[in-house]
Amino acid sequence: GDDFSSWLQSVESSDIEKVKIENLSLDGVNEMMSESLRAFPRITLPLATQLYNKTRGNPLFLRQFVDSLLHQGLVFLSLSPIRWAWDLDKISNIEMPVNVVALLIAEMQTLSSDLKQCLRVASCLGSSVKKEAIDIISSGLGLDLAAALDELVKKGFLVRNKDGAEVTFSHDKVHQSAYETMATAEQQTLHQRLGLILCEQEPDCEYLLFAAVTQANLGGVDTTLDSHKRVTIATLNFRVGELAKEQSAFNTALGFFQNSILWIFSEENWTAHYDLTLAAHVSAVETACLLNNLGEVKKYTDELVANTKTYEERVPSLFCLMKSLVLSGAFTEAKNLGFVILTNLGEKLPRELGDPSLAVDLSLMFETLQSTTDETILNLSTSPQAELDILLVGVYNTLSHIFIGHLHKYNPDITRRMLQITLENGLSAISPHTLAMFSAALADLDQHALAFRISKLAKRLVARPQSHMFASSVALTTGFFVDWMKEPLQSVAESHTIGHRSGLQVGDIIYAQMNNQQYILYLYLAGQELGTCRDQAFKLSQFNLKQKQVWRSAHHEAYHRMVVSLVEGRDFVDRFPSWAELENHSKRQKDDFSLAFCAHNYMRAFLFHSFDGVVESEGLIARLEPQSSVRVERTPLRPLFLIGVFYEGLLFFHLARLQQHQDQQQHLLSRGNRALEFIKFYSNLNPSTFENKYLLLEASRAEVLGSDQTELYYQKAIKSAHDNKFQHEEALASEMVGRYLFNNGDLDRSLKFYSHAISKYQTWGASAIVTRVEYEVMQKFGTVCDL
Repeated sequence: GDDFSSWLQSVESSDIEKVKIENLSLDGVNEMMSESLRAFPRITLPLATQLYNKTRGNPLFLRQFVDSLLHQGLVFLSLSPIRWAWDLDKISNIEMPVNVVALLIAEMQTLSSDLKQCLRVASCLGSSVKKEAIDIISSGLGLDLAAALDELVKKGFLVRNKDGAEVTFSHDKVHQSAYETMATAEQQTLHQRLGLILCEQEPDCEYLLFAAVTQANLGGVDTTLDSHKRVTIATLNFRVGELAKEQSAFNTALGFFQNSILWIFSEENWTAHYDLTLAAHVSAVETACLLNNLGEVKKYTDELVANTKTYEERVPSLFCLMKSLVLSGAFTEAKNLGFVILTNLGEKLPRELGDPSLAVDLSLMFETLQSTTDETILNLSTSPQAELDILLVGVYNTLSHIFIGHLHKYNPDITRRMLQITLENGLSAISPHTLAMFSAALADLDQHALAFRISKLAKRLVARPQSHMFASSVALTTGFFVDWMKEPLQSVAESHTIGHRSGLQVGDIIYAQMNNQQYILYLYLAGQELGTCRDQAFKLSQFNLKQKQVWRSAHHEAYHRMVVSLVEGRDFVDRFPSWAELENHSKRQKDDFSLAFCAHNYMRAFLFHSFDGVVESEGLIARLEPQSSVRVERTPLRPLFLIGVFYEGLLFFHLARLQQHQDQQQHLLSRGNRALEFIKFYSNLNPSTFENKYLLLEASRAEVLGSDQTELYYQKAIKSAHDNKFQHEEALASEMVGRYLFNNGDLDRSLKFYSHAISKYQTWGASAIVTRVEYEVMQKFGTVCDL
């Protein structure tokens, strides 16, 4: 043993009297504190009660605990008037010392059988127990639990709250130990017994409702119970699942729906209890869909398809299965399922752009919208079949998301039909989303003025209380497809973060996350500090991995690689795909990822001055121009693609300036001019986002042509970038004018612009670009010290 124990043993034979100190009673602790603090016992009693509960009256523990309170300033000397005082609320919140917990657990074995049983009941009910549950259980068990709880509170095992309506275990270890005094079978038996007692009351109180089904479920499904009891428990599980779903506790909700199905399960559940069985299965499917749990969605949808009486009863679950398939990347299966749903609901399948009948119907829709005022649309009557409209529009909407990537030619007809449902049937909760989706189609069909008008109308309509569920989807659709063409990119990013919050508030996790993704991307394109972008990219990738979201994962990987390259360099290696791996990605030639990768690649090539292989590629502009031969197939425009065109133009003007052969120079100049004209169009639509890019392209072209307006264009580009808060593009323009001035012999001003460029790149966080520019300055001027 230790030295002290050895010393004790050595003196046992000596004539020394041993004194055994027992634990102090509550009165003893109060007397001690009254004398120590020089206060009346009635004043120190509340403090003494807390000390006794937390130390069990052990003199050593009591002394240590009081010393700790003095050290923490929770027992202190008050100067006005001069007396000892204490903060009872904070003292009561201090966790019981571990050594006292050990004493309590040991003392637990000495309790009477009634107190032990009360402690076990309390441990089954959780870390805290409310009075209403105790009253019901006392009657059901034939025990006076209230009196037993009072005794347990006095002994320190439990703590009563201020209003006396709830007791809590004094420590989680005490709770655990009380529960573990029972074998597993005993635990299940007691849970089941408590569950039956509470469920028999069929409570309306939310606390009792949750407690009842939780106890029944922990006891396990008992098929020997009579049908009435099992159906009661199944019904209560369903009710609690709906409550949990309303509170966005989707994992918890799914568990209750699954238990509802298990409790009611029998060979006759689809006949004897059809409505409850149907409702539980549908809710389980919807909740599993929100959790992106494709396996559970398929499982319960299969049961619904096999047992439901009508096709209409299957449609909500089939629609959830369709959405889950999309999120899992099974686009063909999802599309085929969507077509089956539409056909069974009597809908015509979507037509492709180029179909003469579609051209007629689109023209009619344009005319209808142009001749209908905003107020007329806002004041449409409510649809008499609003629920079916919402479901039907939802199917069309999911098909639209499937087709965005590679079969976009179907989307004008899909979104036209979505809006037609609202205009013909009347308003429903999803009507704002139908307007938002058609505004996206209008923008893609170059009907920009009408697109902006319908986008604004969608945002006005979604402000209605009945449409708040779709605020997130409207924010995503209008921001992703339309608003960036007209509004500052930074303000569109803010709209997406509002859409993210709106989605989280109503449990629309999918649109909430998509809004968050766009918010992150738009801020990056607007020049947000790259360290922040990198953190956001990593969190986004982690979220997608956790949620098993395959859809658009390649886009996020490319975004991450671009951000990391700007900070660490092109060849930086981490656990995410490299540039070479992204270039050979399975999606590289299949959907809009090819355009996104091309945009990132042009940006990377120009910022790092690495031009190998980019000249031979087809390029972005050839695939995005309105007159392109692949117009029908092209993906909707988005800011990233235009940024790519911007860098494509800069790159080809740069290469044209270096080219000695006139034919080759003209070819390169032609490709740069095409990019310039493309960006010019959007600069006229949205100067706040694209004016500085257009001006920089003009400056680059003027430099190739030897124009005396070159420096003026560069200065205008710098000012526009500064005014519109694009710090990274202000850096780029400053670097380019610095190089231009150096080539024209104006060394002093050149160095100043290079200095400004490096400063802005540093603020942006592009350390790898700073290194490249500093090296260039070193080569030109022999030093970077003056920067």
